[in-house]
Amino acid sequence: MTDSTITPPLDKPEQRPPVPARRWPLRVAGVGYSVAWIIGLLLTSSSTDVTADGSAIIREDAPQTATLTLQFLLTEGVAALALLIVVIGFWRATERGGARSTALIAGVMAVAVSLTQTVLGVCLIEIAVRGRNASLASSLTFTLNELDGLKMVLLAVLVFAISAARWRRQVRLPLWLLPTGLVTGIALLASAIGYLARSNAFSVAAWVSLPLLLIFVTAVGLCVRPVEQRETLGDRR
Repeated sequence: MTDSTITPPLDKPEQRPPVPARRWPLRVAGVGYSVAWIIGLLLTSSSTDVTADGSAIIREDAPQTATLTLQFLLTEGVAALALLIVVIGFWRATERGGARSTALIAGVMAVAVSLTQTVLGVCLIEIAVRGRNASLASSLTFTLNELDGLKMVLLAVLVFAISAARWRRQVRLPLWLLPTGLVTGIALLASAIGYLARSNAFSVAAWVSLPLLLIFVTAVGLCVRPVEQRETLGDRR
């Protein structure tokens, strides 16, 4: 008689998809944020004049209503959705802490403001400008400028929070994002003052803050490490 032993089957290690497969939505969103803005700005010229009245707005925008509508959809709508994906990706990759929660709240609020601007911007072009309603055009433009100022404040908070998380080593991001984040946040606050106070002297700072913001958000989308990957690779910051 021969004894036979039954060897229990070995548990196979959990199969995880390759890193690029798990991270591609975040990478696409990071690049897409900048692409949406660049294409939108290339469609037609943009102005940082926060004192124009309704008549001037109609006079300048009437010849290019279709292009301006598409610009709003890209720079405020598509860009907002891309930013939301980047913010969520950062939140998932970051250890618990105040910076993580602050970034999520500020980012989601900035996205909500931007989507609101998408609707108002389309109404401005398709209803006020096409209908030659100077009063409505002036009112909508004023509201859009106020929302722009609020959004810039929220984006500054988002950038500072992400930078703080990197400074505290709660997330994996390139070291050069620390000084970039500081400069970007300051430029955004200067721009916000211009839009909220209707000051062209400060609103021109948007020409500096926007390219810095595009670089910052795209870098976060491309470089931030998910929690699972950090745990697999170890803490090599």
